[in-house]
Order: sequence, then structure tokens, then C-alpha cells
Amino acid sequence: MSGLMNTLKQAFQGLKNNIGFVFAILSTMGITLGALFCVVTLSYFLLIKPLPYPDQDRIFSASHIQYNEKKELKSSNLSYEALIGLYKDKDAFETSTLIYYAWDLITSDPNQPQVNTLFTSPEYFQIFDVPIAKGRGFQESEAIEKKKPAAVISYAAWEKYFALNQNILSQKITLGGVSYQIIGVISKDFIEPELYQTGLKSEIWMTWDVNGGFDWAMGNWSSKFPQLKSVGKLKSENSKAQAEQKLSASLGELWLNGNVDNPNRENSV
Repeated sequence: MSGLMNTLKQAFQGLKNNIGFVFAILSTMGITLGALFCVVTLSYFLLIKPLPYPDQDRIFSASHIQYNEKKELKSSNLSYEALIGLYKDKDAFETSTLIYYAWDLITSDPNQPQVNTLFTSPEYFQIFDVPIAKGRGFQESEAIEKKKPAAVISYAAWEKYFALNQNILSQKITLGGVSYQIIGVISKDFIEPELYQTGLKSEIWMTWDVNGGFDWAMGNWSSKFPQLKSVGKLKSENSKAQAEQKLSASLGELWLNGNVDNPNRENSV
């Protein structure tokens, strides 16, 4: 025992005489432990932490993945027709929503600020359980084909462009020449899903039919748009693989029917 104590005393005395070495060792250990902590924390957020939405394991973004004759990936973006087909499909999804990311100027504001906008259907507010600070989200009265210009704004937009006006639900906002009735304000606690661009924050949610930007794309399967997204909640009896099979069959039939008179349909996917 005395030998061990003498050895420890000698080691301690040696370290006292070499403070720089001790500092280097402690610094290296601190950096290593800090890096390990960051990796473990990041892994948790990326791989383990659940999404902040109900039934998050049943929520999927659907893409129309297409390959050329060489089996090379041609596109994973959606055409307008594929988006509508996914939305109307009732075999795979219990409910689904249409999403179109865009931007515009608020022409009803004297400064005409540019804002990030999102056109969508009422199901968006249900699937992501969007918390509302004031008013409400889209409902059946704002469903597609209703052509009702209504808007829900973010809490940040309410604060920035309307100074938290408590009469916000009596206000209108004009974008792209269209006047929208503001029917709700989304809570500041809402975590928007990043489906298009990482870090993108939408400021104005608008009813789908009023966008008008894809009228020319109806019946066109060739043009694909990264701004178009389809999100659905799987039926409880469907697995991810089963949903893929059902959607592939459904979209394949729609595409064939939509291109029946196209002599170059093999190259139009």
C-alpha cells in the first residue's frame, strides 16, 4: 500500500511541475466529452425524438418517383395531376392534404412586403394539429372547389404586419390581386413541417383554389414542381409498403388514362 501511495505522490508532484500538460489533457477531455454530448443529443433529435404531431408514425409525404428506360431516377417531384390524384385517393390515406409553397407581396400594406405563402386544404390543420391563437383554421367551408378566399396568418405575421391588432379577424389582406378574409392566427408554438426548404417559415396560409397558378398545368403530367407537396395520414390497416403499392397502382392508371392520346407518352412521365 505504501508503495502505491509513494507512486501516486510522485505522479502528482510530476503533474504539478508540468501544468501545461495537465491543461492540455483536461482541455482535450472536455472537448471530447462535449462533442460526444452533441452527437448523442443530435442523434436523439434526428432519430428518436417523435414529431410534434398526433399519430406521427402514420404521417407521410408522398412523391411521384419516376425512372427512365435505363432505370435512372428521372424525377421525384409532383405534377399537378399527380398531386390531385394523391389527394383524391382513398385507399391508402385516411386523410390527405394539398400543399403549394409560394411567395407574394402584401399589396394591402403600404410597404408591400414580400412574404412566404402556402396554399393548402383544410386537412392540413387536422393532420398537423395546428394550434390556433385566435380564430380558426380552414374547415369544410374553405375546402377545395369552394373558391373562398380566406387566409390564416402566422403569429409572427400578426405581430409584424398588424401590430397584434385584436380585431385581426375583421381584417383582410391582399396578395396577388386577391383580397383574403383573415379567419385565424396560428399559435407561436406551432412547429411547421419542413417539407420544401429547411428553415423556411410560412407567414400566410391561403385557400387552395384561389392560387390559380396551376390552371395551365391541368392535364399535364410532364411538368413537375418541387413546390407541390402531398402529405397524408395512413389508414390504420395500411403499412407503408401497402400504401406504396396502392398509390403506385392508382397513379399509374391515372397517368395512362391522362396520356392515352399522347404519341410520346413514354417520354412524358
